[in-house]
Amino acid sequence: MKITKHRQKILDTLQQWFSIHKQGPTLEELCQELGMQPRQKATVQRWLQTIRGIDVEWDKHSARSLHLLTSEPEARSLDISVTDTLRYLATGVVQWEKLELEKRSQVPEALRIGMSRMYLTSLLRGEQAPENLPQFFDWAETSITSWKPAQEIKYLSPDVSVEECTRLGVGLVKSAHF
Repeated sequence: MKITKHRQKILDTLQQWFSIHKQGPTLEELCQELGMQPRQKATVQRWLQTIRGIDVEWDKHSARSLHLLTSEPEARSLDISVTDTLRYLATGVVQWEKLELEKRSQVPEALRIGMSRMYLTSLLRGEQAPENLPQFFDWAETSITSWKPAQEIKYLSPDVSVEECTRLGVGLVKSAHF
């Protein structure tokens, strides 16, 4: 079968998913992992249908049954973008700060994703990262470069914290090239 851009993107995303999770993703989760909007589920479903029986399979009557048909995914290191992780964190902090005080127990999705990615990246490197919200907010006041993976980003000032980035606004954070 011809390797298309979409097919390879789905396979890479699913391999990354299964290196972390035991069960397959929902269609919504797969959209999110592919960087697509939930309203694009039909598109992802069409893409999946074109590789069904070749690369992937699922039981249409069972949730989270999507799985890869290859016996073993390629052994490779997990490549999680530090820049994207910092964007998730900054976006999540801005969203959290906009919540009313009584709703702040509901952690915004971007913040949950950013913290999970940060923790996983650190775990894979044998380093420590904040494990919960209080630890994260303590860390957010320190320099971004106190997180070792962020030190690899060129031109990142050691004086900048996640908290300062959020004060500048998500628009700036989204367009910044850390």
